[in-house]
Amino acid sequence: MIPPFTELRTGGRRLNWESSSGHRWALSMFVLCALTGCLGPPKTGPDMFASADVFGAPRGANPISETPLYDSSTQTIHLAGAVNEVLGFYLRVGGSGRLNVAVQDFVSDSNHRLADNVDVFRIHHVQPPRFPGWYVKRMEPSRRPKTVPDVLVPAHAPRGGLPTEVGRSRPVELWIDVRLPKGTPPGDYESKVVVTASGKAISKLPIKLTIWPFVLPDNAGPEFVVDVDHEALFAHHVMLDGRPYHPPRVLEGSPKRRELAETITSTMRLLREHGLSPHLPKLYPVAKIDAKQNMQVDWADYDSLVSGFLDGS
Repeated sequence: MIPPFTELRTGGRRLNWESSSGHRWALSMFVLCALTGCLGPPKTGPDMFASADVFGAPRGANPISETPLYDSSTQTIHLAGAVNEVLGFYLRVGGSGRLNVAVQDFVSDSNHRLADNVDVFRIHHVQPPRFPGWYVKRMEPSRRPKTVPDVLVPAHAPRGGLPTEVGRSRPVELWIDVRLPKGTPPGDYESKVVVTASGKAISKLPIKLTIWPFVLPDNAGPEFVVDVDHEALFAHHVMLDGRPYHPPRVLEGSPKRRELAETITSTMRLLREHGLSPHLPKLYPVAKIDAKQNMQVDWADYDSLVSGFLDGS
């Protein structure tokens, strides 16, 4: 989820806007686009619309006719970025049936092909357990969202990915990353987003990509510090005796210790790869009070898990 009141700078450029919920957003060369379908099986494919803000995009069937990201006359998405940048766009697909979405390889005018540079994620909504005080004061109850798009599941994941059943009231929402790694020749590229229903293509949405002839530095600037709720993470990924397993700590002797540790480690690594600084505010060492009312703190279990995060290994 895009954090509020943040600014992402890339190549000295930035784009600011205010969402319909009143939040200020600051993004740099950050591309968002939305795709939605008709109320029923489409005749020539889903209806489409483009939006510069996923939170400002309407959830109904009425399309936004045009933005700088989307040419409604040719039904084409336009992306632009520099070498060593990651572009992202939001897609929403409606209709009916079992839908799947894939992005073809990008091919340049000189027939240079960008392969394996696209990651497709399915967006899942969560219900906020509470709103922070500043948000409650700023936003009246009628304008507070019941759910927010927050969880990204890889399309190839065995659970929560693609393909998936969609209908009138449950379109599929996707986030697509397009990576422009170092060594990529600048120029104009083309690709297509292919939407299939029960294995049959029902829409091919063209994408035109312009890669500018300069390279962004590896260090994109200030990092974002994020909290990781390890218990909620465990409950989503780890099962014991057929039930979600979410212990408050990762203790020696736990029947799922290895799986718990791997879940945290892979999550921390993923967040670091996206330029975030994750930490575990709810994870703490084992503390006990002995018969003499002295506190004994056992750091062994805690250190065995977090030491690699602290030293970068």
